[in-house]
Amino acid sequence: MHKTLDKIPAYRSLVIDGSDCNFIDYDILEIISAFGSKAHDRHIELHLQGIQAVNVDSIH
Repeated sequence: MHKTLDKIPAYRSLVIDGSDCNFIDYDILEIISAFGSKAHDRHIELHLQGIQAVNVDSIH
């Protein structure tokens, strides 16, 4: 997932829709949240639907 998110060009809008998911692994939530922290620097507008961001300060 890291590689896919890193390939998104700057100045884009991205929607990650997890509203139909019953479960999203915590590691995936960390990846999405970490990407959200970097997206602003790349001018990527990130919208999460049905996904709650997690604190990435304590990534293992």
